[in-house]
Amino acid sequence: MRTFFILIFMSISYLTVNAQNTTKQWYIQPELGLVNGDNQVNGIVAVHGGWQRQQWTVGIGTAVDYYQIRSAPIYVASQYTFSKQLHKSPFVSAKFGANIAWPLATQGRAIDYEGTRMTNFNNGYYGELSIGYQWRVGKQQYVKAMLGYSVKTMQEQYLETMPSILPVPMPPTVTEVRSWDYNFQRIQLGVAFQF
Repeated sequence: MRTFFILIFMSISYLTVNAQNTTKQWYIQPELGLVNGDNQVNGIVAVHGGWQRQQWTVGIGTAVDYYQIRSAPIYVASQYTFSKQLHKSPFVSAKFGANIAWPLATQGRAIDYEGTRMTNFNNGYYGELSIGYQWRVGKQQYVKAMLGYSVKTMQEQYLETMPSILPVPMPPTVTEVRSWDYNFQRIQLGVAFQF
């Protein structure tokens, strides 16, 4: 009987100590960032949420990316923190998913004389790799600074009308489908708050 109580006491002690060393929780992480590629500096606003277990986080998220042509990426996000001491620690993170084209009315190569966009955008993919550092500011809250590389792709298609050079039986104009494939590669600087 005495051995039984000692075994129970040791098991409870082990579970209590282990529970203090493991972090398992749901999280939400809003982010603000600046992206700079070959054109200009633009902003990105993102939020993702998911599950954190010890040094790993895995979740899903979305963003509004204003670089050159506005889009709304939807992605899977993951982060690995290098230290088990989560108070201050470097980390690496990755995001991969779809890039949903969401252009402004004035964005596109084919704008008619009235300012109407005569073009169609197709979706592409989104990817981001970052390194960063996090600081604990509360029991389960962190402030993060990140530097990374991101890529977003999309395709633009539009109709172009050209005069025909053929004899009269043909129509006087010919309409051709034109397309532009965009591959935006950028450096990204961001801050985030995880709670």
